[in-house]
Amino acid sequence: MDKFVLGILVFMSLMLGVAIYFSSKYEEKAEAQAKVIGCEYLGSARDMRSVGFYECGDTIVLKKIK
Repeated sequence: MDKFVLGILVFMSLMLGVAIYFSSKYEEKAEAQAKVIGCEYLGSARDMRSVGFYECGDTIVLKKIK
């Protein structure tokens, strides 16, 4: 039973690492997209990581992170 619990813990930590890795990829893409459109990346919604908020001058723009 101890090997099973250890296996579950290793699997969960691996999945957490993968999630953190892909989360950082969205941030890098969003920062690059902000430079292209001439805006500042503010962040994204907690439940919609593929949509970013950008500040362009005095307006806030909502764009999909490509």
